[in-house]
Amino acid sequence: MDVDALDRLYDPEFQNVRVDRAGQTITLTKDKFMARFRALRGQGQRVGESVDDVTFPTTTDLGDQAAIVMRRVKDGEPVLYTFIWRMADGRPTTILRELTFDRDISHLLRPAGCPAPSETPRALGGIPVGGVGAELVAPVPQPGTVASGSVDSLRTAWFTFGEGRFPPCPAAAAPAAARSTGQGGRTGRPALRRPRAAGRLTTVPHIELSTGTIDYVDTGGDGPVIVLLHGLMMDSSLWDGPIARLSDGHRCVAPTLPLGAHRRAMPAGADLSLPATARLVAEFLDRLDLQDVTLVGNDTGGALVQLLMAEGAARVGRAVLVSCDAFDNFPPGLTGKTLVLAGRLSPALFGLFMQQMRLRALRRLPIAFGWLTKRGDAATARWLAPVLERPEIRRDTVRLLRAAAADPRFLIAAAERLPLFDRPALVVWAAQDRVMPPEHGRRLAELLPQGRLVEVEDGYTLLPLDRPDELARIIDEFVPVEGLRQV
Repeated sequence: MDVDALDRLYDPEFQNVRVDRAGQTITLTKDKFMARFRALRGQGQRVGESVDDVTFPTTTDLGDQAAIVMRRVKDGEPVLYTFIWRMADGRPTTILRELTFDRDISHLLRPAGCPAPSETPRALGGIPVGGVGAELVAPVPQPGTVASGSVDSLRTAWFTFGEGRFPPCPAAAAPAAARSTGQGGRTGRPALRRPRAAGRLTTVPHIELSTGTIDYVDTGGDGPVIVLLHGLMMDSSLWDGPIARLSDGHRCVAPTLPLGAHRRAMPAGADLSLPATARLVAEFLDRLDLQDVTLVGNDTGGALVQLLMAEGAARVGRAVLVSCDAFDNFPPGLTGKTLVLAGRLSPALFGLFMQQMRLRALRRLPIAFGWLTKRGDAATARWLAPVLERPEIRRDTVRLLRAAAADPRFLIAAAERLPLFDRPALVVWAAQDRVMPPEHGRRLAELLPQGRLVEVEDGYTLLPLDRPDELARIIDEFVPVEGLRQV
C-alpha cells in the first residue's frame, strides 16, 4: 500500500501509546508513527498491504467514536490490537488511538533514527499470544477472517461483520420481570417505596480500622440492617440506586473498601489481599455493632461475602450473592484478567495504562466495563477518578491486584465450606451475564442449604446499576421486617 494512502487512515490527532514487558513506555505522535512506516518502506518492507488471518473479537460503537479489538497473525505469531476510531454517519473515518503492548520498545527510546531491520520487533504493537495477555485472546468469539489491501477496503474490513459497518448498540429494552426458580416471594407485603426525596440525605462518615480508614454510607433508622459490598475498581456508589429504594424500610450501610476506587489511601504495610479485605468487613461489622445483618455482595463484593460465609460470620443473619466471582472464575472474565495483568506494571505505568480509560469508547470495551454494565458508564467513569488522579491510590491498587494474582484459587476453597452456612441465602444472577457464568449462580444456590436462585433479565453483572428497581424489590422481599420475620 502507498504510505501516503495509509497516512489518510490516521487522524491528525492520532497517538500510539506503547508499553513493553520491561515497563518502558512511549507515546508516538502521528508524525513519528508515520516516519517509522516510511522508514520500513524505504528498507523494502511491506507496510499495510495485507490483513490476512485477521479476526475481530469485539467492537463497540458509541456514535462519534468507536473501538475495535483486532486479532492478527503476524510473522506466525498471533497479536491483539486495540484501535479507537473517529466515526461519521455510522462509519469509521480515521484512527484516533492505537494501544499496544510490545515485547521491547528500547529501539523507540533512542534520541533519533529508526531501528535497523533486525531490530524491528516481531509484534509491531500488540499483545502476543503465549506471552503477556495470552488470556485475552482465547475466550472471545472470532466472527471470521478478511483480507484486503486498499485503504477503503481496509477501513471497511477492520469494522465489518458482513455489513461494512458496526452493529448498532442495543436499545434499552423495557425492564423485564425477574424469573425465579425455587421458593417464591412472600405475599401480603407492602409495596416497595420509590426513592426518598432529594432533600433527605444519607450520612457519609468514616471509621478507622486496623487496615486503615474507610468511608461508608449509612442511611440510619431502626429497620433491618443491610450491608452492601462492591467489587474491584468500584466504590459504595454502586449501590446508590437500590439504597434509594430500600432505605425507607431498612438501615442500609455501604462501605467503600480499598479495592481501587477508594479515596483514603491505606498504610504502606497494610494487607490488601481479598481475604484480608473480608476480615476488614468483619471488623467493620463489629465496630458498628451491627447484628443480624443481611450481607449483600456484587462482583468481587460477592467473593468477599463468600469468604465471610465460609468462616461462619456470626453477625450475618442472611446473605445475598449478586452476579459475582465464584469457584475458578477469578480473576473474572476479560475484565478481571486485563486488570490483574495491568497490576504487574509499576504504579506509575499502571496509572499511564489506566489513563486510556478516560475515553468512553475504551471503557465500553469487554476488557474494561463493557460486559459488566449496560447502562452504568457514568458511574464507571467516576470510579476511575482516584486511580487516575492520585499516586497513592495507584500504589494501593497495584498492591491489591498483585495480591489477588498470587492466590487465584481462594474461592474454590471457600466454596467447599459454603454448605456449612445454614442461614437463608439468596443468589441473584443476570441471565445474560457474560463475565460471571449463569451456571455458577445455579451451583451456588444448590450448595447452600437454604439457597434460592433468582435470575434477572436485561442486565449484566452490575445489576445495581442496570436493574436497581428490580434488584431492590428482590432484596426487599428476601429481608424480613417486623411482623413478617420468618421463624
